Amino acid sequence: MFKRSITYRVVGDVGFEQTISSYAVTTYYGDISWYPSLGRVVYRDDVKVPITTKGKGVNDHLVLRAQPTLDVASTRASVSYEIYTNKASLVLYHVFVFTTAEELFELTGNAGGICVLSRSQVDAQIANGMGLKNNDGGLSDFTGYPVIGNQSDMQSSGSYLWSAEDNLLTACGWDPRFPGFFFHQTAVSIPFTTVADFIADVKKLRDAHPDALCGSELFMGFFMRFLRNSTAYLGKTDDVVEFDITYYRSMDPKLPRLYEEIEQMALFKYHGLPHWGKNRNVGFLNIKNKLGAKLDKFVSAMQKYDSNGLFSSDWT
Repeated sequence: MFKRSITYRVVGDVGFEQTISSYAVTTYYGDISWYPSLGRVVYRDDVKVPITTKGKGVNDHLVLRAQPTLDVASTRASVSYEIYTNKASLVLYHVFVFTTAEELFELTGNAGGICVLSRSQVDAQIANGMGLKNNDGGLSDFTGYPVIGNQSDMQSSGSYLWSAEDNLLTACGWDPRFPGFFFHQTAVSIPFTTVADFIADVKKLRDAHPDALCGSELFMGFFMRFLRNSTAYLGKTDDVVEFDITYYRSMDPKLPRLYEEIEQMALFKYHGLPHWGKNRNVGFLNIKNKLGAKLDKFVSAMQKYDSNGLFSSDWT
């Protein structure tokens, strides 16, 4: 057993793309959130410390807590200004009310309004430790960095899993029993050798239209994790940065996605590998050339161990 010590560190984004590789090799658990329109980068400095280190910290991400279903459902319909009197009520106010306003601003094409929302929400999240808790039941959940806690309490988050059954007064945001969160997510991995060029290209788009990327900042911005190359048949072919980009999704299926230029640039110009569970069909074009012989080995194993197609479908 061991503990982890976490500090979220906020810096400007000038030239940060040149340091991603060096940061990745020095951290085992760390990650990066880039907020391009705000020009901010949030590093999660996350290190292993001895089990005897003082601290009872918990990772309880704000979006992964049990949330009032009335407000979550209303985020796609009308604005609610109720502020709950529980801990971190101000942050929950940002999560619910601002997602509602996002819908209204998208419908009216008000990009500047979305930027105001994203700045306020990011500021609130950072001020509240991004959901980290270290006060063990005190008046304020978060009192400052570093937050130190057991590995089992810091590795993952999701306190809604053990929240009370209350006839859906509260629930996880994507509980299928009520109309909850609704968004698109694009996830693509890009090799360390070209990731700086990719980010530089995204910055050019940002500079041309400064308000165009604020919507992603309501959902952690451009979230980056680091993965090693793997001999697994469907594993990464290089050491990569895995990008998770979450953004607005209209209830009208005929409306085009946002950020298609970035998606296509990542997949085709930089030959990014798609996440197997977070993409649409376009993400898998030319996948055979990207994986090479590894894909042939996977198909052979699939045919050998699942000759009846039990784990396959017409799409796969």
